[in-house]
Amino acid sequence: MRCIPVWNRCNNKCAMCSNPPDYHRFGKYDLASLKARINRIKAGETEIYLTGGEPSLSPALLPLLAHIRKRLPRARIMMDTNGRMFSYPAFAAGCAALGNIEFQVSLCGHTPAAHDGVTRTPGSFKQALAGIKNLLALKGAGIDVEVRFVLTRLSLGNLDGVYRLVSGSLQGIKSLVFIFMEMEGHAGVNLKSVGLTYGQARGPVEKFFSRLEGARGKAPFELKLYHFPLCTLPQGLWKYAWRTLPRKEVSFPAVCSRCAVKKYCLGVHKDYLRHFGAAGFVPLASAPRLKLSPNVCHPIIGVTGEKCP
Repeated sequence: MRCIPVWNRCNNKCAMCSNPPDYHRFGKYDLASLKARINRIKAGETEIYLTGGEPSLSPALLPLLAHIRKRLPRARIMMDTNGRMFSYPAFAAGCAALGNIEFQVSLCGHTPAAHDGVTRTPGSFKQALAGIKNLLALKGAGIDVEVRFVLTRLSLGNLDGVYRLVSGSLQGIKSLVFIFMEMEGHAGVNLKSVGLTYGQARGPVEKFFSRLEGARGKAPFELKLYHFPLCTLPQGLWKYAWRTLPRKEVSFPAVCSRCAVKKYCLGVHKDYLRHFGAAGFVPLASAPRLKLSPNVCHPIIGVTGEKCP
């Protein structure tokens, strides 16, 4: 997958944003520069990931999408977005018209107060929700919508609320992803208000999935957990865990060298270790019986053996 930042500004002010505070000062984002970056990608590339800032704010976005589709006709385009610009139906339709594209939309809460409290932008929840609904109405020709919810100290208590909102009002999404926050950029600056440890996250995450699998049954969309080392989750949740960070951003504490499942694990984001250290990461003495997949990003799809001591 090739990651292309297409804009260096955003219309939200998310407290847990991983971009640096001075991100807006750097980079070239005119259409010619962006096309040149696309032209350097090998013709066989199958996935292009567009990020920002907020990519939907780029005045070059629509012609850039057209150029990607012409240069890489079979590539799946994925866009990381706050969804607000897609509340404008014509804009949503223009982006979706290229086909074979997935919109990965962030929700920071299930109510205006919860969402806008994290984005620090009044009205952002209303627009994001409208944007998701507009995109869902355009599904077809390979158009998919994924909802992403970042776990921070501010949002951890909203797991159930976000699930209820998505399953009740946003039917048709491809997946709901719970992402443990990255502690760099704005998030590092705001660590006192948003910072979260894996120990603090484990209980609420485990309880959410326990209630889901016990009372609610199977979710109507795929559920994923991003940025979670295996030892921070109960083994029953390993099937949801994806390896989702570049190798250069993660590290394995010394204790991990003794872990029986290290080769299947994401590791730990380096900024987490810088802020909180390696306490709480416990190696597994022996591996349970695992159901494995050939997908290196999602190697474990089930645990069938007894739990390790």
